[in-house]
Amino acid sequence: YPITLTVSQEEVSEENWSAFLSKNNVRGRLTRENLNKDGDLVRRYSSATGNVRITLFNKINEVEIATTRLNTSGKIIGLHRTRGYGGSWVYNVYALLLDVVGLSLMLFAITGVILWLKLLKQNKIAWIVLILGFVYVSAVLGYLIYI
Repeated sequence: YPITLTVSQEEVSEENWSAFLSKNNVRGRLTRENLNKDGDLVRRYSSATGNVRITLFNKINEVEIATTRLNTSGKIIGLHRTRGYGGSWVYNVYALLLDVVGLSLMLFAITGVILWLKLLKQNKIAWIVLILGFVYVSAVLGYLIYI
């Protein structure tokens, strides 16, 4: 549901932009900024709960704010798409925690393979299971990369 606000140039200046966002309850991280065909500045903010598109009209002192709220499944997908550094401290902490989890999972897998190899050196069934596991994971990754 887009709303149109009459604003002064000072209200939407770079110095006052964060106050403008707070005043209008715009949350999320700036994900895209571009000019539309009329030369208006369009900024998109994304969060796990929804998206906000702010259009700053260059010929008139108006701003259009269009908010999209996500349903439960959309919020879950949005949470998984919230990635990367840049943005508020919440996004940076979330990105850091995702990196720590990823590194922990890799370390867990590597140490598991090392233990497997040390404990079951001469067991042919163990080698078959290990190789089949790698083939399975490789097939799934190949499929996911392909689609």
